[in-house]
Amino acid sequence: MKPASWPLLAFVAMGLVPTVSARLQGSSQGLTGKKLPPLPSFVDIPKANSEGWKASRIAPEAFARATDAAIRNLAGLTAETRTILDTHLGRGTSSGTVTVQNPSRFRFEYPYVTKTPRDFEKQMLVADGERFAMLTTGGWKNHSPVGARARLLDPSLLAQWPYRFGRYLAAGVGTTEAPLSRLVAEARRPASDIVLRTEETSLRSGGRVFKMQRLLLSRRPKSKKPALQIEVVVDADSKLPLTVRSAGKFGSPKPMRAFWTARWDKAQTFSPKLFSVPKSLADSQ
Repeated sequence: MKPASWPLLAFVAMGLVPTVSARLQGSSQGLTGKKLPPLPSFVDIPKANSEGWKASRIAPEAFARATDAAIRNLAGLTAETRTILDTHLGRGTSSGTVTVQNPSRFRFEYPYVTKTPRDFEKQMLVADGERFAMLTTGGWKNHSPVGARARLLDPSLLAQWPYRFGRYLAAGVGTTEAPLSRLVAEARRPASDIVLRTEETSLRSGGRVFKMQRLLLSRRPKSKKPALQIEVVVDADSKLPLTVRSAGKFGSPKPMRAFWTARWDKAQTFSPKLFSVPKSLADSQ
C-alpha cells in the first residue's frame, strides 16, 4: 500500500483551496472593494444521512476516545493541512504541516484566532524530545520540558472550536489532554441543547475501499440559541482526523464557516532541524 494513498474525502479537492497567508483577505461585503467568489461546496457540512453517510453504532464518547488516543500516540507521520475561515469580517486561508517522529518529538502547525476572526494567524507547537515551546506571531512562548508543558485547552471548547480547534488537536499530542472527549462531555452537560450523532461511510478509490466515521454536533432546532454545527471526520481504521468543519454563529453576529483537512503520510526519516526549540526564552530573543 502506498502511504500517500491514505484516504482523503472525495469532496475535499485540496488543489482548489488557494494557499495564501493566514491573514484575512477580504469579506463577503468586500473589504477589498470586490465581492469574493462563493466558497467551494466541500466547505459545507453534509446533512445527516446524506451523501452516503449513514448512522453508526459507535457512541460519540467511544469515537472521541479513539480519536484522542490516535492523536496522543502519533508517531512516524506527516501531514499537509489546509484551512479556510469565512466570517463576517473576512475570509482567510492557510496551509500548514504536521510532522511527528514520536509523541515527544514533533512540529504541529495550525491556524488560530486570538481575539476576533480578524486575528487569524498561524501558530506552531514544537518539541525536540526534551524541550517544548509554542511559536506565535509574538514569538516563542510556553517554554518548558516536553513532559511538563502547559495545558492549552480553553475552559469551553464549544464556544471557540471553529477558531481554535487546530491548537486543541495539537495539544493532544503526547499528553493526557483529550480535546474530542472534552468537546463531547461539554455537549452532554445537563443544560446543553447540543445533539450528538455518529455516522459512517465508505469511499472507493484506486480499487480500494476506505471507511470513514464522523461525529456531528448540532444545536437543537427549537433552541433559543443561534444554530451551530461541528463535524469531525476520521479514517475508520487509524482514527486520524481527515476533515474538521464548523458552521453557525459561534459568538459572532453573523454565521461563519471553518474548514480544515489533512492528508496524512508515513515518514521514513526526520530532519532534526524541524524540531529545533530555543534552549530558553532568552535564547529566542
